[in-house]
Amino acid sequence: MLILNSQSPQFRDSVLYIPEDGYQVFYMIHHKITFEAKVGGPKGRSGTINLPKRFQAEFGIRAPITLTFENNNIEAYIRAKFTINIPKAVVEKQGLRGRKFEFTVSKRVEDEWFSARISAYKQVRLPKSVVIEKKLQDRNIVELRIKFESAPELVEYGIIKVRRHKNRFTEHIVIIRTQEIQTKINAKFKIQRIIEKPPWTQASTEDDEIIYLPSLFQGDEEVDIGLIEIDKIIIFRGRFVPIITPLELKLGEIIHYMGAYFADGTKKGHAWRMSASTPEQGMYYTRILSIIFPEEAWTFRLVYTTHLGRTEVKSKLKISLQEYWKKETNNVVDLVSIQVIESQKSVGRNWNQFGCLEIDNGSGLLMIIHQNLLKLVEGNILNSNLRIIRSFLLGVLEGDGYVFGGLKRLGVGLS
Repeated sequence: MLILNSQSPQFRDSVLYIPEDGYQVFYMIHHKITFEAKVGGPKGRSGTINLPKRFQAEFGIRAPITLTFENNNIEAYIRAKFTINIPKAVVEKQGLRGRKFEFTVSKRVEDEWFSARISAYKQVRLPKSVVIEKKLQDRNIVELRIKFESAPELVEYGIIKVRRHKNRFTEHIVIIRTQEIQTKINAKFKIQRIIEKPPWTQASTEDDEIIYLPSLFQGDEEVDIGLIEIDKIIIFRGRFVPIITPLELKLGEIIHYMGAYFADGTKKGHAWRMSASTPEQGMYYTRILSIIFPEEAWTFRLVYTTHLGRTEVKSKLKISLQEYWKKETNNVVDLVSIQVIESQKSVGRNWNQFGCLEIDNGSGLLMIIHQNLLKLVEGNILNSNLRIIRSFLLGVLEGDGYVFGGLKRLGVGLS
């Protein structure tokens, strides 16, 4: 079918449809129509009007429109069953429900920005015109610009999901899993680009101490990875908040930390956590974590155990512990909570007079990345050079590890 855009003054806002055989002109499609309709819809919800049947073929489902009536100009879309929604606030303020008005519907020529609502689940429905123009497909990772009325413009990353409904109506949504994004709010959006996906494996190189991060998830059908910069990726998995990491890591940079994590980190369940007994450990762990997860934030908590005979006032004790950890870590560690446990026993051999620091993040995906990194290290450590093996063992000992054995044998255990 051929579509001709007329430039003559009387038909400038029209489109002429001609069948492929060229014998007959079917009809003229006007971009602006006027009709009367009654505002319906259940009480307490948005109002609805029905597009007259004679105009339905001219607009189509999800067509962007401007609805004009009674000094109102509303940007909307033709919805399923050819209905048009009028915002609840407009309906209730002006008492429109059940009344008949003359409506003018104009087909809106959209620029690259489109208006939509961010749902409670951080989902945004995409206009069909944007889907077609950008050639969006299921599981595409996209870069979005978002404009709010009363907040700074944001650049976020989202993943496309295609939903197919029983009535054969298909819609594309983009899911923005960033925790800080506002929800239940209208905004303007622009799809900046579709993010390229890196290969799951890297061609073999001479440097066997390079960890190629996408390879950690090879075979995991829930994972989608986008190459947002030449050396930086974003990882999506199921309902988890996505995480940005380097494309590659140097094994020598993180191997000592992985030894400490092997001995002293949470490795099961969904809540990742790392413990540090000294300020130096806390600073080191935080520095390595910032290499692996450059855009993540960390929460610091302290667990402190008193012993029989200690008489400090809890409030003063907490203040002194907060000051100590801030000073000794150059303000890297800012404790959000201090838990004081009162023991009924006298001081033990391994009692820590400044408490045990817990570093956590609350990200389930961060836990999975740690588990996958540890599996990789455990599987390759014996084939590594002595420097790597030594660094890993020293990390184990820095955690909860200890040495045992005698003159003829030596072992490393975990307490």
